Amino acid sequence: MITRNKISNVKTERVDITIIADKFSPNTCSDGSGGFWEPFLLPEDSLAQSNKWCKDTWDYLMSLVKSPTAAALGVHTVSGYNFTGVNIPKRWSVYTTMMINVKKYLPWLMRQFRIKNGKVINRKINSLEEVMADYDLVVNCTGIGAYDLGDSSVYPAQRSSSNTGGTSQRGNWSTDVTVSDRKRILDGCSRLIPSLQEAEVLEEWTGLRPSRPTIRLEKEDVCFNGRTVTIIHNYGHAGSGITLFWGCAKVATDFAMESYRLNQQSKL
Repeated sequence: MITRNKISNVKTERVDITIIADKFSPNTCSDGSGGFWEPFLLPEDSLAQSNKWCKDTWDYLMSLVKSPTAAALGVHTVSGYNFTGVNIPKRWSVYTTMMINVKKYLPWLMRQFRIKNGKVINRKINSLEEVMADYDLVVNCTGIGAYDLGDSSVYPAQRSSSNTGGTSQRGNWSTDVTVSDRKRILDGCSRLIPSLQEAEVLEEWTGLRPSRPTIRLEKEDVCFNGRTVTIIHNYGHAGSGITLFWGCAKVATDFAMESYRLNQQSKL
C-alpha cells in the first residue's frame, strides 16, 4: 500500500494505479502486527542494505509522531524493557522505539489511496502473467503469496499472538492458534508477571510472516507478448514489515520512476 501511495504522489502525467489482492484490511497479515519499529527476523544477507531502509522508516515514523495527525494515525513512542535470554550476560535492556496502531493506520492508507482515485480489485493472482497484458508496470508486493507465484525461497515464519506475546515458527503454514502455543505464551509471560496467570485472554490471532533468505527488492524487465513489462519486486520482510516499509517503498518508487523515464524517452 505504501509503495502504491508513494508512486501516486510523484508529480508526473496522470498515473492510473490499481491494487489487486485477494485480502484487504482487516484480513491481512499486517493487521495482526504488533506494530513496533524493531528489526526482527531480518535476513542476515540483507543486513547491510536494510540498515538504510530501517533508518528511512524511522525518520518517517518520527515525522508522524511529531505531526498533528499522530493520534488519528495511531503512531506514538513507547518505552520498555527487553529480555534477551538467560545465557546472555546482560539480559535486560531498556529502550524507546515507535509503535503504529495498524487498525488505524492501514484504513488511513486505503483512504489516501482512494482519494487519489486509486482502483481496487478483489482477486487472487495465480501468475504475474495474468496482469502483464493490462499494465505497463507491475509491483509485486505479494508477501507470502510470492511462494505461489513461483518463488520457492519464500517460507512462512508463523506468528501466533495473544495480548501478551507471540511466536515465530519457521516453515509452519498453519493459521490456527494451538493449545501448546497459547500455553507457552501465557506461561512465559506469567513467569515475569505472575498476576497474568488469571488474566482473561481477549484476543488471539495467527498470521504468516513472509520470509526468505534475502529481502527481494529489485527491478526486473520481462518480455511479454512482444513488449517489455517492468516488474518491481518488494517482499520478504519477515517480522520487520513495520521497520522497513517506508524505506523499501522509497526504493520501489525510485525503480518505478526510472522505468517511467525510460519509457518516455523511448517514445521520443
